[in-house]
Amino acid sequence: MKVKPLVCIPSPRDIPDFLEAIKKIPADKYWVKYYPQPEAYDMLRDFFLDHLEYNFMALLPDDLIPTKAAFNILCHDLKWYNLPVLSGICNIDWARQNIYNVRRSFTTAPEDYFVTDKTLGEIIQRERGPIIPVKSTNFSWYFIRRDVVHQVPFKGGVDQEFDKDCERLGIPIHCDLSAKMLHRSNVLGDMSFEHMYLNIKPATTIYEKWDRDSMK
Repeated sequence: MKVKPLVCIPSPRDIPDFLEAIKKIPADKYWVKYYPQPEAYDMLRDFFLDHLEYNFMALLPDDLIPTKAAFNILCHDLKWYNLPVLSGICNIDWARQNIYNVRRSFTTAPEDYFVTDKTLGEIIQRERGPIIPVKSTNFSWYFIRRDVVHQVPFKGGVDQEFDKDCERLGIPIHCDLSAKMLHRSNVLGDMSFEHMYLNIKPATTIYEKWDRDSMK
C-alpha cells in the first residue's frame, strides 16, 4: 500500500521543541492553531475528509515531539500491513519518561496500562516483533485510515472516547513499540501561559505542503 499521510496538528500552544521537530517530518501538514480542542479536532477531520489525495490522517498533538525515525517506522509498517489505526508510543508525562502509555485493556490496573523500558524488550520478544494490538496509546501519533476517519468522530478530541468507539465498532488499534517519542506533558511552562496561546493569539489554520528541497 502506498502511504499518503496528512499530519494533522491541533495546536493551542507554541512549544519550541515541537516547532523545531516538526520541520524535519517529510509530509504535508495541516495546523489548527489556538482553537478550543473540540472545534480543532472537528476542523482537522473535516479538512482531511475533503482532501482525497491523503489516505491516512496522522493525528499529532502539539505536546508530542515527533521524530523522523518514528514517522518512517509507522509509514513502513503501513506500507506492508493493512492496519486501520497505528500509533507510536510515548511517555506518560515529563516526570515519568521511561513509562509509556500502552493500554492492553481499559481496566485501571497498572499492569494493563503501563509499559517500561525494561518490559518493552520482553513484549517485543514475546510478540515476535514490535507491532502489537492495544486498546489505546493516548493519541501517540495515530495514523488513522480514511475509512476509519469516516466512521469514528473525535468527540471533542478525547483520546479514549475515540479508542472505545473503535473497540465498539470492531476496529483494531495497533502500536509499534519501536516508534518512541517524547511527551512534554506537565513540563513547567508548557501547560501554562508561557506557551499556551488559546484565546490570546488569533485562531488560524495553516496548510503546509512539504518542500522536498528543504530537506536537502
